[in-house]
Amino acid sequence: DIYILKNKKMIRLLLQYIDKENPFWDDNTFPEQIDLIYGTSYIEKTTITLLNCTTLRKNADWGSGKRTILIDCKFCIYGLLFKKIENVTLNKLIVRLTNSLEWSGLNGFSSSIRDTTRKNPINLKYEFKDKVTYKINDNIKLEFMPWLGNYEHIIKSEKVAFEQYMTVNLTYKRVEKFINIIRDLNKILQLIEMSTNLKIGIVKMEGAKNSKFYRIPQTKIKKLKMFRIYYAKEEESDFYNTELTKRDDKFICDLNSIVEVNGLKNWFEKYEDLKPIIELYNKKFEYDIEAEQEFLNIVQALEFYHTRFVVEDLKRYKQKMEEKYKRYPKLLQYVFDKTQNEVSYVILRNRLIDLILNSNILFFFDRIVNFIYFAQSITDTRHYYT
Repeated sequence: DIYILKNKKMIRLLLQYIDKENPFWDDNTFPEQIDLIYGTSYIEKTTITLLNCTTLRKNADWGSGKRTILIDCKFCIYGLLFKKIENVTLNKLIVRLTNSLEWSGLNGFSSSIRDTTRKNPINLKYEFKDKVTYKINDNIKLEFMPWLGNYEHIIKSEKVAFEQYMTVNLTYKRVEKFINIIRDLNKILQLIEMSTNLKIGIVKMEGAKNSKFYRIPQTKIKKLKMFRIYYAKEEESDFYNTELTKRDDKFICDLNSIVEVNGLKNWFEKYEDLKPIIELYNKKFEYDIEAEQEFLNIVQALEFYHTRFVVEDLKRYKQKMEEKYKRYPKLLQYVFDKTQNEVSYVILRNRLIDLILNSNILFFFDRIVNFIYFAQSITDTRHYYT
């Protein structure tokens, strides 16, 4: 039996069978981790592939030989059967996301709701925006596509609601392993989370293979056959929520600004180098952490970024600062004080000072001494919490 419980964010496989020949079978031989399980549904005879499975519980009745095994699964591909994990491949993945439409700029609604009177009623319009297409390389193409979803049919009722959302479509010219497609999807999710400071959830996933298609009757047109891919941590659509949350739309960046500077391609190319920094920053979206831990993660991410991408050793740091700020002896005197001179590495405070000097946040400080104290305050707070 397979249980897909979206409200509880779980996909469970329950195995039950009777082994009369070997009622004392040692269930410790059953694996704890299983990459892939495949089979066919009993009623519909639909092929099913389960991925990333973990054994949760094993029960045995030695008298009757009845075995019960409960398995947790991360993905369920409904309609496609794969017998080996390395053969789980697709050419396309379509994913509906939460908290992403405003970032995409693909909102199709416009209205004259301001100063509404009987003579100037609300004029609500919807026009589909063109999808945003971006080619990462000769194999990967991304599409950000707007959709007009559910709506209440009874216009005369007290509540009238419309739904719009965005999907990300990942298309591969060559057949690609599912595990690699999910990695590419996570890159996109983490980019949106860093841009919006919002948790981005998955509502629905569908996949396709170029070899699985159907023809439209009386035409030569081929359409890819889409297969539902259930993800254990799928989010419910918030269409029927009675309250709407007002968001701060002052994002760090949106889809349009990222595309304009070729940011998606750069993000994919540099992701592996940036991954430790991204994961530190985005931990707050995965775990319920305290504000103190979030602060520590951000400071650690800044320190790691400066070490990895700006300057690593003290000798190079000192050379850089002396060449760049030789006209500011007081600044250099503060940076290379007793605390720094007693160690052979660049201390956190001085890494923060270098980052501040090379960023736009200097606008918020009236004098140099103020941002120096700011960097020192962050350092002291980090030391206090650790």
